Amino acid sequence: MTEIIGTVSSGKAVSSLDLQNRYEDFIRRQKEAVEKIGTVKQNLSGIKFRILRISKQDFDGNSLIIQLKHARQWAIDNLVTKKGDILPKTKDGTEYEIGKSAVGKFFSSISLNNSEDIDTHLSVLKWLKDVIRISEDVEIHPDYNKGIGRTRSINNGYSDNVLIHRLYGAVIIDEDIYRVKTTMKEYLDVDNSNKAYNYEVTKIELLEPKVGTQKRKTTETRNSISSAKLLKGVEKSYDKGKKLLDESE
Repeated sequence: MTEIIGTVSSGKAVSSLDLQNRYEDFIRRQKEAVEKIGTVKQNLSGIKFRILRISKQDFDGNSLIIQLKHARQWAIDNLVTKKGDILPKTKDGTEYEIGKSAVGKFFSSISLNNSEDIDTHLSVLKWLKDVIRISEDVEIHPDYNKGIGRTRSINNGYSDNVLIHRLYGAVIIDEDIYRVKTTMKEYLDVDNSNKAYNYEVTKIELLEPKVGTQKRKTTETRNSISSAKLLKGVEKSYDKGKKLLDESE
């Protein structure tokens, strides 16, 4: 009879053999990510990314400060994982949790400033789980430590029990297409007590600029976008000068 020694965050029982296999797989992937300064999903050029059409944010408030306050509370009430919740999944079926710390992260000044604008950032917020569900897991790299100036660098070492995943997806708001980069943390979690995943939206980039008031038929009917367009010019997170598309071949 298989020995059951614990449960994962989703409540599923796991055996000592399952834990050993997961541990060995994590160590193997982390070693490769360290050696290559991040690994990239292979054959990206053949992938078509689904585009999710979403509506503009509608958080109430006659000032930006009030809108942000309402948006943060909405995220806590509707996105943060609570005990007994059915966990959301990524495109490949991986379950993940959302913590209050993640809410704080994507309301940070860094995240808001890295997005195209705050309205766009908040628009994606309400659709975040759907965006994650259609996004591709494109890059994995070590969780590098922060050094002087609170900046992460490959020279500062890394966490032994964490891998960082970068997921990319696409959304349309009105007739403009945006690229959404989501960051997720995978924990080694050998004792099954930690969250398997966490995430934060760190960047929302405009792909197709507005063209006056003229509508574009191409975006009205399109439901997918090629990786060549979605990931054009995107570099590896810590291996500057190396493009994701080039490294995937």
